[in-house]
Amino acid sequence: MKAHRIMLTALALTSLTACMSNGSLQSDTTESLKNYQWILNSASINGQRINGFFVQLDKPLTLSFHDNSVNIENTCNDIGGQYNLDKGELLIGQLHTTMVACADPVVAQLDKLVTDYIQGAHEMTVVTGVQPLLTLKNDKAVLVLRGQATPESLYGKGETLFFAVAPQTVPCTIGTMQHDCLQVREVHYNEQGVKIREDADWTVLHTPIEGYEHHDGVADVIRVQRYQRNNPPADAGSVVYVYDTTVESTLP
Repeated sequence: MKAHRIMLTALALTSLTACMSNGSLQSDTTESLKNYQWILNSASINGQRINGFFVQLDKPLTLSFHDNSVNIENTCNDIGGQYNLDKGELLIGQLHTTMVACADPVVAQLDKLVTDYIQGAHEMTVVTGVQPLLTLKNDKAVLVLRGQATPESLYGKGETLFFAVAPQTVPCTIGTMQHDCLQVREVHYNEQGVKIREDADWTVLHTPIEGYEHHDGVADVIRVQRYQRNNPPADAGSVVYVYDTTVESTLP
């Protein structure tokens, strides 16, 4: 009886250790997924490139993972859904999409490719290091994505701000170089998303907003994240702005 008890205890400890190991591995994998924006590098079926994934070379398809959700960016519509990890498998559930008509039928077809090839179960491999890689493989296709560190993983939690951006830039000096800088003023909203006020004075922003493309003559209201950079290099400031979304645009 005593020996039997010892065997059961050993089995229980082995099982508990395995569960803890799997839980730790899954947690590490989730953090690796969340710490990067995953940019599609290649997509193939039986070694043949799926060209439809690469119709916007300047805006490659990108996957962003959160605690239990994933967003697919640079498609025609906004696409997202839930995901789960289980023993090296990534299961992306039913994807939901907005229903905006896309002017370019080639780009519109990209949405269908996402649903066809990204939704579903994938055998997953994550390689971190100098160039992180995420490989998703199933009986439909092989997708390889390269990781680009998210601002949160580099700088910590950001602060959400709304900027009104003036239609015209102004000449400015950053360091020793001449640039065209944005003019911005902060817009304030209440908890219900109703605009309550806008600062009166324009401020010349000497720090670029990462990911934002300004069009001359167009006035935008944009949402940005502001991060504090610790120990900035000599040619960079301590504040980092990252573009999130455009709230409204006013054409000339």
